[in-house]
Amino acid sequence: MTAIPLLMKVDIFISSPSDVGPERTAIKWAIEFLNRAMFIAEGYLLFPLAYEELVPPLMGQPAQIIVDHYMLEPDQCYMLICVLWTRMGTSFTHPRTNQEYQSGTDYEFTKAYEANKRTGKPLVLLYRRELGNADTGDLEQREKVATFFGRFGSSGGDFSGLYQRYSSLEEFRGLVLRNIVEVMHRHPPEGTLGSVKRPAMIEEERRLDAAIPKSARVYRPTELWVQLCVPNSPGFRSELPKERISELELSQKDISEQSLGVAFPVDPKTGLPKSTVLSVEVVAPDFELRTPQMTLEAIHGRDSARLLFSMVPETERAKSIVHVHVKQRMPEGVEVVIASAALFTEIVTAETISPVWSVIRYPLRTLQSLLSSGAGLLPGEWAPTREHQMIRERFRIVSKIGEGGMGVVYLAESVTNVQRVAIKSFPWALRGVPDFRRRFFEEAKKQAVLDHPNIVQVLDFFEESGEFFLVMEYVDGQDLSRLIKSKGKLAESEALTIVRDILRGLEFAHAKGLVHRDIKPSNVLVDESGRARINFGIAIMAGGSEKSLTTMGAIGSPWYMSPEQILRPRDVDQRTDIYALGIVLYEMLTGSVPFDGETDFGVKELQVGAPAPDPREKNSEISQGVAQIVFKAIAKDPGHRFQNCHDFIEALDAIKKPGPQWLGIIAKLFRNDR
Repeated sequence: MTAIPLLMKVDIFISSPSDVGPERTAIKWAIEFLNRAMFIAEGYLLFPLAYEELVPPLMGQPAQIIVDHYMLEPDQCYMLICVLWTRMGTSFTHPRTNQEYQSGTDYEFTKAYEANKRTGKPLVLLYRRELGNADTGDLEQREKVATFFGRFGSSGGDFSGLYQRYSSLEEFRGLVLRNIVEVMHRHPPEGTLGSVKRPAMIEEERRLDAAIPKSARVYRPTELWVQLCVPNSPGFRSELPKERISELELSQKDISEQSLGVAFPVDPKTGLPKSTVLSVEVVAPDFELRTPQMTLEAIHGRDSARLLFSMVPETERAKSIVHVHVKQRMPEGVEVVIASAALFTEIVTAETISPVWSVIRYPLRTLQSLLSSGAGLLPGEWAPTREHQMIRERFRIVSKIGEGGMGVVYLAESVTNVQRVAIKSFPWALRGVPDFRRRFFEEAKKQAVLDHPNIVQVLDFFEESGEFFLVMEYVDGQDLSRLIKSKGKLAESEALTIVRDILRGLEFAHAKGLVHRDIKPSNVLVDESGRARINFGIAIMAGGSEKSLTTMGAIGSPWYMSPEQILRPRDVDQRTDIYALGIVLYEMLTGSVPFDGETDFGVKELQVGAPAPDPREKNSEISQGVAQIVFKAIAKDPGHRFQNCHDFIEALDAIKKPGPQWLGIIAKLFRNDR
């Protein structure tokens, strides 16, 4: 283990109007690549800045004020990269000087250029895309661009004011890479420019193991396994056969290994390394991925959880490439790729039963089990929805009513009493999870005793031909997510009624020692009478044990996960369910979740560190007492939330009570609020 050296933070401001989004992405990619490839080793950490992405307290201030902060102080910004194509943007007047500018980009570049002439900083790189005959755009905007380049385009050919033209995104990416390297080496940052005092950190060697089967079939799900291991650890290698049983199945021969170093922050009190959260991103153009990015917790001296990415090939390809990137967020705020792996697989055509039968998207062993059970397949009848299939000679599938990452739910009929039931079939991929079979039956038995009006009851559970099934009561209604979508948002009284139902069900489950870990609208069913019931069908997978969570990683959906569930997935209790329910209440009242983003990792970052926006800003009809309840339920610190469902229900009941009694209860419950 070696100490991580102090890095010099080098700010690069990106200035561009909205029509050059791909170029902005290319600049960020170039910065990330150069950090990993060379500059971190040289003691620098390049940091991209853009107005709309700056963090508080600057967020929300006018763009020109932010530019003043970063451009007019010589030590604040090292380089500005400006890209223009057909637009300049909207004209504005500076709030302090009353001077007019063509656009924010015009102001940003002008001020940076003037500062460079005075102090030599920031260094300015200006790029202009050549317009082809087919390019069109607003004439006024294009005239603005022409005027701008008439002022600056021919000014200076040195690297303090580099001006270049490009004709394609690929050419632009190459120019940016080369120019940043040339500028950094010809004009290296001086002194302590942009340096940030880093917390004490130590680096530990790790091994990235990633595996995908040698072959995959179009439309048939396949698996990608990813794990970070300590040296000399077998990792998931011990779970796989040495030789390929089939080219469609994983084996030890399919594992790709890459070495990397993970930086662990040091606890200043104990001097011991603390855990850190990494992001794993999968890029696979030929596949559909339900979740292309996941997070995992790296713990000093231990293997990480094994991540399982479910992938569905969408096209034939003789040699399809799958990239796996592991990223770590540095103390300076930049997310850096610390390891990458490239895996190859062959995608071949899907199997068919006969020229007139439907395409088979299930493993061959499923077909064999169906034939042996006398399922009565007819040409064209057996599609992925399994209509008319008999299961355990007791249930006949009617239709598929739901599908998610943890399995498929079917509407079925009992052949003995004509009772309608819901049957959940768990994914085939879960067979590879160690000890899954034992945990499935143990947890199903626990859930079967949850006989409560606000919990969907488990009626039966079994294994058949290697597949695991959970039989539940059928609720004639809709899930809460569809109800919210159909109405946009719910009236406060309706939302509180549903929350009370969920709380009663959770209180009963918590008393039995079960934590759901995946409370979200799609796991809540609302019947025709308006009664809400919790579906525990997915929570079974959490297992409630440290081993199960270590094996499978964090259970839950990013939009509803508590901060501790993200950072310490093995250290959760009933307060995690309370946090998720608070998010659900927020969504019912406003029609949207408080934290959203383009990636799972981005959402999780907001869950951990961003304050929740006031729901009354989205719905002015929400009462103050209900808003306070929402804020308390989704407090970042578990100790500041409702400690159990009873406290939550008491707060809901209290807002109905007028006068001093209501105020006293609220004051008591919210003493530790936020």
